Amino acid sequence: MISPTTIKKRYVWIMICLVLIFLIAQVAANKAAEKRVDRFISSYDDYLDVKYDRVSMPLFTLDPTIRGITLTDAVVVQNSVTIGKMVLKDYALDQEAVIPSELRIALHDMRFPQAMFPPDQREKLQAMGYKQDLVLDVTLRFAYDRGKGSFLLGPSTVHVHDCFHVRLDLRCEHVNFKELGTYAFVYLMLPNKIPVALKELQFTYTDDSFFKRMVARQAKEQGLSVHEYVRQRKRELQSILQTEKGRNSRKFLQAMMQFIEEQTNFHLYARPSAPVPVGRAIELFNGNKTEELLDLFNVQFAVAQRE
Repeated sequence: MISPTTIKKRYVWIMICLVLIFLIAQVAANKAAEKRVDRFISSYDDYLDVKYDRVSMPLFTLDPTIRGITLTDAVVVQNSVTIGKMVLKDYALDQEAVIPSELRIALHDMRFPQAMFPPDQREKLQAMGYKQDLVLDVTLRFAYDRGKGSFLLGPSTVHVHDCFHVRLDLRCEHVNFKELGTYAFVYLMLPNKIPVALKELQFTYTDDSFFKRMVARQAKEQGLSVHEYVRQRKRELQSILQTEKGRNSRKFLQAMMQFIEEQTNFHLYARPSAPVPVGRAIELFNGNKTEELLDLFNVQFAVAQRE
């Protein structure tokens, strides 16, 4: 019969072996994650100089986590953007592609020094009470099918701490990033020739303090209270509304009047009956055909209380 002491020793050895196996697997996973991250970074060496402190990859999620990231422009190196942590998910990049076919990224504590901004913008930010670095949390998710030419962005979000939240969802067709890169100069000169078609767009802006502080600053500059300033802006929009004949423009003005008063969430939805070529949209925009453009995209506006 095996003694209790022997059984206990065996359990201890089994536990030690399991811990060692886990640690070895974790080290191997971290090494694999570091190679994966280095490959991702090397794809963009021409645009950014990227440095990081360490990479880890939990065995249960297999999502590489990169900490202590510094991004420096390859040309303009005076200032750097830092990122506390980046979690990389669903990353798929073939040998020929620059744009991954699938990607989810979560960026935490992304810091933009105010020194990066032009002096006039820094002055406006500081006048509104934003005296420190701008800190962002970003989630980016997209899927790109090169064969079908479909591109899905979202749900993707940007949260600028103590400023605002933005959410964007976008669906496009006839997307070929290689072609867009090859003929970028042509499309810049002739934007109406861009072949990409927009299928759906959703945009949501949620104010934390940015719009409120901007209103307060402008009210102070004009010697008005915030309430008086808001009433004045609403009267101006109401005056424009009385002479505006466009159905979509009227809906936009009404939504803006509500947002100026409530200062909460502003939603924009574009769901055209058929995908709209971006070139056609640019042509209408440049021709100041706003009503036709909004009709083509079937744009809707809404203002809602904070969720």
